[in-house]
Amino acid sequence: MSTGVPAAPKKAAPAAARQGLPTAILEAADLREALVHCLRISGEGDAGRELQLRCAQLMVSACALGTFGCVADLIAAGLACGHVES
Repeated sequence: MSTGVPAAPKKAAPAAARQGLPTAILEAADLREALVHCLRISGEGDAGRELQLRCAQLMVSACALGTFGCVADLIAAGLACGHVES
């Protein structure tokens, strides 16, 4: 049965959020410096949520790397730049 009202356009599915850190950070010659730059955010308001997101991306990347040496390097770099929550 038609009501004469056009159907609402279908919304496109949102793009999937990036999982883990950008490749440029993971492949950086100085991993610690790359993480310092990535995690350099004040911890207040929306910035605090952004910092939580980036630390979560660090953990996802560590899980995805799979080899102990790479994971240890990534976590150690996070700790060295002052982010024990990573």
